[in-house]
Amino acid sequence: MKRVLIIAYHYPPRPGVASNRIGGLAKYLPAYGWESVILTTPLNEGNWAPYAKVVETSYTSVSDKIKNIFGMKTEVGLQQQLGIKQPGRNIFFNWCIAKFKEIVDYPDEFRTWISIAVQEGKKLIKEEKIDAIISSSPPVSTHLIASQLSQEQQIPWIADLRDLWTQNHYYNYSYLRLLFERALEYNTFRQASALVTVSEPLVENLKKIHQGKKVYCITNAFDTDEMRVEDYKTEKFLITHTGQIYYNKRNPLMLLEVIKELLKDGCIDKQKIELRFYGPYNYLLQKQIEEIGLTQQVFQHGIIKRELVLEKQRESSVLLLLRWDDPNELGVYTGKLFEYLAARRNILSIGGPGGVVDSLLQSTNAGVHVKNKRELKEILLRWYREFKQYGEPIYTPVQKNVMEYTQVNMAKKFAEVLNANVKHFKL
Repeated sequence: MKRVLIIAYHYPPRPGVASNRIGGLAKYLPAYGWESVILTTPLNEGNWAPYAKVVETSYTSVSDKIKNIFGMKTEVGLQQQLGIKQPGRNIFFNWCIAKFKEIVDYPDEFRTWISIAVQEGKKLIKEEKIDAIISSSPPVSTHLIASQLSQEQQIPWIADLRDLWTQNHYYNYSYLRLLFERALEYNTFRQASALVTVSEPLVENLKKIHQGKKVYCITNAFDTDEMRVEDYKTEKFLITHTGQIYYNKRNPLMLLEVIKELLKDGCIDKQKIELRFYGPYNYLLQKQIEEIGLTQQVFQHGIIKRELVLEKQRESSVLLLLRWDDPNELGVYTGKLFEYLAARRNILSIGGPGGVVDSLLQSTNAGVHVKNKRELKEILLRWYREFKQYGEPIYTPVQKNVMEYTQVNMAKKFAEVLNANVKHFKL
């Protein structure tokens, strides 16, 4: 069996949907002739998944090193230690922090990990008889590690971009940094045998600046072991959102307003509906909940363990997916979309242009994407009436199409990319 060295920060049990991609890859690659060796930073959250050999190296971020110099606590935020009570409203402080990170965290905060990981990677390539490398970003420092290893050890390397690098629509650094970082990206990926990203529109974006490079589309996926099998029927019509809310980009305001209108019109029983948010507490969201008058129907429950997240998704009537109203979102899947598929509940996508998410929901019949209040009211009322009649909204997915997004299928595609590029690798 061939062996692949996977360089990634995100790996179970590190929380977040980003860990699911690499965890699923390590779990199912052996079925296609590849064993994984994971190179990562310390996984302090618990025991790692037993599907691969995991090597954890030491790592201290630049910001933590600076905190150590000034005798600060690394586990406490800088704003709190400086006594800034409302950092979000301190424009000058935010500007200073942004400029500091732009200079110091280049290309990202994991820059101090590069030399350590390269040294460990050299040992692993020799000891584990590694046949290929996969690096997965963010963080993009993983690609710098892989590029150096590939060049020095003469081994094929696949760069996996869950998000784009300098083409990422969340990229918010200055034009000067963009110029330097675009050159860094181009020179780094010159060594790569191939690039992988998560949607066809992102493939086309990469091809624009990496002309002649092989670029493959392999979407994120869900683990079939986590698919809901039992029936859940609850007393309330439960709408659930899991994960972080980026309030200036993905705002649930339209949903809050529609729920309020439906309650006011008597279309929905105020005792029978609940909108739940599981993730970091958001003060702006709470303010809107209170202003609209939905404190008895909408609740923030904070961060919970992944196992409980999956349970909350499965027991829901509807799963909420918030989209950013930006043309660049056309090619972006959010990782939680695939968790939602495993929960086997209707998915409600709100905002944005639709794009690949809308196409997926249509092909799988696993939910709907709405663009305005009228569409949102119509689908909520339909699902609520089905809930009242049957105990849960009707869910009729096209199962064959849903199963295209399993981690088994994802691993198969990665194995095909590995095999093709190992076979044609030129020293």
